[in-house]
Amino acid sequence: MSSDVSPYPRRRRRLIEPFVYFIISTTLKKYYCIMDTLENHLLGKFPTCWRPFLRVLRSQRSDVKILEHFLPRRLNLQTANDDKDHTDVPDWYGLLQNLNDKEPVLREGSIHFSPRFALLPFHSQRTLLMFLEKHKEELPISTLKDFLQGIKEAELTDDWCKLYHHLLNIHSLSKTFSSHQFSSGFVCDKSEDIFKETCQKIRNDSKKHSFVHHQPQCSWLANVKSSSTESDDAWHKSRSVLSGQKQISQNFKRKSDDENASETLVPFMKKQKLELTAEEIFPEVGAAIVKDETNVVCSQGQVESIKEKEDEILKATVWEETHKLTYGPLQDALHAQKVSWTPQLTELLKTFVTLPLPEFDVGCTVMEINSLSLPSLVALSHQVTSLPLNHISFTTSKHLAKCLFITKLTELNHTAPRNLLVALSQFGKVFSNPLLEGCLIPFLHEQELGPHQADLLLKVSKDGLGDAERVLILCGLLQKEQLKWSEHVTAFLQGILNTKVSLDSEALDEVVGALEEHSSTQSQCPKFAKLILAVINKFQKQLTSKHKAGLQSVIQKNKTFLKNAMNVALKKCMT
Repeated sequence: MSSDVSPYPRRRRRLIEPFVYFIISTTLKKYYCIMDTLENHLLGKFPTCWRPFLRVLRSQRSDVKILEHFLPRRLNLQTANDDKDHTDVPDWYGLLQNLNDKEPVLREGSIHFSPRFALLPFHSQRTLLMFLEKHKEELPISTLKDFLQGIKEAELTDDWCKLYHHLLNIHSLSKTFSSHQFSSGFVCDKSEDIFKETCQKIRNDSKKHSFVHHQPQCSWLANVKSSSTESDDAWHKSRSVLSGQKQISQNFKRKSDDENASETLVPFMKKQKLELTAEEIFPEVGAAIVKDETNVVCSQGQVESIKEKEDEILKATVWEETHKLTYGPLQDALHAQKVSWTPQLTELLKTFVTLPLPEFDVGCTVMEINSLSLPSLVALSHQVTSLPLNHISFTTSKHLAKCLFITKLTELNHTAPRNLLVALSQFGKVFSNPLLEGCLIPFLHEQELGPHQADLLLKVSKDGLGDAERVLILCGLLQKEQLKWSEHVTAFLQGILNTKVSLDSEALDEVVGALEEHSSTQSQCPKFAKLILAVINKFQKQLTSKHKAGLQSVIQKNKTFLKNAMNVALKKCMT
């Protein structure tokens, strides 16, 4: 019975499956057709110059590097208006404005209006925000703020989109803050009357308030003080200061009604130099007012900005918070007891090493790169050297070498651990010149070469550096000002020369000159005598008459048992 019944379900499945596949494929085709129609409808609402860019953005394989080739300035389609001159800056205003325009969307049975950006696929949203973050310096701030506010109201759900939205928002805030320059100038003859009137206004205002620490308290300064104490937010503080600055400018423009009060200030202005700082008069504002010399000629528009250092501090603070948010997993992994490297950490590292140098420097400080454990040092060195050669710049690799190794070399007071040797050699094989310029040569110039450092550097030179780099490290040591020669220096130079390194005439001049300079203090050192003998025998065909004369004076000062052997070797060179 069962054998008769069992074949029928199989036969039914064979008949039904093609119809199911046909229905599914037809439905998917209709879905993709509808999606393509919607996306083409959206593309048609953007400026013509941006449509190739947005078509590439729709692709699943699109990334920031590919999008660079489809910028309007690359395609020479900067603007659709032929009457305007073409520039090298894309029409960011048109792109951001169109992305922020609202479209009707049916959601939960009712119509809502969402920005066009929210209608893009998630991968397109993410890639576009990454691209905008890369070109953030070119974006118009006011339009960028409107765009960020619009997509914030659309409630982003993707974590990467939230991150890049946060970075762009920080950039717009910092640009808004830095655009308000708080400046100080000079009181010259043309502006003296205005300055007198302002001083009188301040005096009259201060009479209405009590004196605290003998400083005038003005109504607008009281507002600044109260607003700055109510909130710890730096942006609220800056706005309060800027409101005070605006009130100052208004006071400068007003004319005093009391002419007699203005005249009473004349003796004060003529007999004394005004050298009161803002900390003495207006501690909340922080600007200095200085009376110029009589010979100084300046206009009201000639001002000197005092906000450069504040901007640098602000940028460093923003970068620090950004790095903590973005590269926190990388920092945690590097400082863990056991480093377990994952593909996600590799992607974070790739992004980290491509940062501009100021941001990269702040990131190294935040992640405490200079205090990594030796296993973490080896792991990070291996990952960095495994990246493509064109992925990390020379400047970044040089700074990374300094952060990774120079502290370890300076604090080395025992035989170098094998992990440190492995990390240095590994890094030197790929980034030899950055290692030299960022770490080894600065260390030789700034620190004394101890026995453990000399032994480690010699091993690194043999294992991780080529002949040209060995010559550079040899010359870097000999060119140090006030080099304190010791047996460790002699052993290091002897080891470098034993690697069959070839010296050009300039490098040979450095070696012979150093031997002459230190021949008196090392006259009784057998190792120093062996070094002289090695130089004569190895480079006898390259020695010039000047070199031979210098070596002759060195041999005459020598008091070791190798003096005769050195004389014989030098005479062979002369014949």
